[in-house]
Amino acid sequence: MSHKKRRMLNERLQRKAAAAYEGEDKLWIEAPDVSFHCFPGTKLIGCNNTFKKIVNGSFLKVTSVSPETIGLLDEDTGAEFDVSPAQIAKHTRLSWALTLCSVQGRSLSGTIAVHDALSRYFTAVHLYVALSRATDGANVSVVV
Repeated sequence: MSHKKRRMLNERLQRKAAAAYEGEDKLWIEAPDVSFHCFPGTKLIGCNNTFKKIVNGSFLKVTSVSPETIGLLDEDTGAEFDVSPAQIAKHTRLSWALTLCSVQGRSLSGTIAVHDALSRYFTAVHLYVALSRATDGANVSVVV
């Protein structure tokens, strides 16, 4: 999937999740990629090579939100730590939609939708990599 489509899907799905969230502990994050409401349960992926607490490609879940700190759970290691909203904006992105590069070397449970299959840039190699990420072939769909 293209970065443009990833950003669009992440923004739309996070907006929908934020509207359904009934808690009051929401915080607006102004991020270069996509600005969004952050609240407990928000799922993120690390996109960082400089900040030691957030590893590039790690799956993170927001556990608490305040104007000064955001609590994170690293779903890969089980580590819990606090970061600032500015660090969330700089070192993470929403993980509703991911590019193939973001999930290299991972197995993914849940539904996997392969987008842009009719793009002139989409090849059998892309399809193979996308399909090889799935833990169950029944959870894969190709969106054209």
